[in-house]
Amino acid sequence: MHLLNNSLSVMLLKHGDAWQIDKTFESNSTLPIPLLVVAFAMIAAIGTLLWQTRVRYVLRDGSLWNPGYETTAAPGPEVDAVAMRQSPRLLLLAGSLFNSAGFATAVWQLAN
Repeated sequence: MHLLNNSLSVMLLKHGDAWQIDKTFESNSTLPIPLLVVAFAMIAAIGTLLWQTRVRYVLRDGSLWNPGYETTAAPGPEVDAVAMRQSPRLLLLAGSLFNSAGFATAVWQLAN
C-alpha cells in the first residue's frame, strides 16, 4: 500500500500537468460521484482483505492469544503461540482487484 501511494505521488508530480488533474480538484468543482463510489468500494474491499488476512496468534489449546490490551507485538516464547494467517477468499480478492481496476479507469477518464 505504501509503495502504491508513493508511486501515485511520483506519477502525479511527473505527469500531473499533462493529465490536467488540477482542473479536477479546483475549488469551485466537485469530485464526480462515480469516482467517489469506486474509491470508497476499493478502500472497503482492500481494508476487508487486509483485516481477513491479518496474523493471529493461536495457543496450543486452540484459543486466540489475548494479552488483555491492544498490541502489535508478538507473544514471547514463554506463551507458546503459533502465528496463523488466513488465506484470502477468492471472491474478496477478485472484488478488490475489480474495484482497483474501476478506480484506475475512473481516474484515467477524468485525466482525458
